[in-house]
Amino acid sequence: MNSTDRRTTSRLVPLLVIAIIVGYIAGIGLVIAGGAQKSKLGNQYKVQFLSEGDTCTESLPAHIDIKTGKPMDCTSLDYSFVSDVDLPGFSDSESDRITGLAATLGAGELTKDEQRQIQAEVDKVAATKPEKVHYSGLWGTNLQFVGIALFVLGLLAGVAIWLVFRRRKRLAPPATVA
Repeated sequence: MNSTDRRTTSRLVPLLVIAIIVGYIAGIGLVIAGGAQKSKLGNQYKVQFLSEGDTCTESLPAHIDIKTGKPMDCTSLDYSFVSDVDLPGFSDSESDRITGLAATLGAGELTKDEQRQIQAEVDKVAATKPEKVHYSGLWGTNLQFVGIALFVLGLLAGVAIWLVFRRRKRLAPPATVA
C-alpha cells in the first residue's frame, strides 16, 4: 500500500464511521417514531371527558365537557375550550350525531354511564371505518421497517469496514526498522 492509498483511506474512514453512526441513530429514531405512531392509532377514536380548563390529553381526537356535553378542543398548553368533535374518518353527519348525543345526555352533568354510552356510539361508528384512516405511506410499521433496515445496513457496513482493515493489517508487510 503506497502513501497515497493510506492518505485516501485515512480520510475515508472517519466519513464512513460518521455515516454508520448516523445510520444507527436514524434507524433507532425511525423505529421509535413508528412505534409511537402505531400507539396513537389505538387512541384515534377515544373520547376524553373533562371540564373546561382541565388538563387534557392532546393526542386524543375528541374531548367532551362533562358539565355541558359540548365538544371541546385541547391546546398544546393542555388547556381545553369549546370546539367541535373531529374524529378521523367520521363524516359531518356522524360527528353531528355524536355531538347531539353528548349535548342531549349532558343537559345536566354527564354520568359515568352516559360517558360510556357516548364512547359506545363512537366505537359503533368507528367499527365501520378502515383501520388506518388518514394514514398512508411511510407511517407506523412501514417507518419501523425502514428504521430496522437502516440499523442493519449500518451494522453490516461497520462489520465490513472492520473486516477490510483487519485483512489489510494481516496482509501488510512487516515494518522494517532502519
